Amino acid sequence: MATQSPWFLRFPPEIVSSIVSFLPNKDVKSLRLTYKALGEISPFSSSRVFLSANSLNIQVFRAIVDYLKFRHKIREII
Repeated sequence: MATQSPWFLRFPPEIVSSIVSFLPNKDVKSLRLTYKALGEISPFSSSRVFLSANSLNIQVFRAIVDYLKFRHKIREII
């Protein structure tokens, strides 16, 4: 049995994105993880990435660079 989409996803993506833009960053991150369609619609809210010189952060940096949707949104690396 297929699951139904949430009712608010019947709105145009621009409207859903506008509504989501009023949420705190923490809630937007949670929304993006709960439903794939919301992850596509919800705006990426961070223009900064905080990294250190450890190997895990280097992997995070590589993942951001390789991900077309997010790499153009990052403006500052700290």
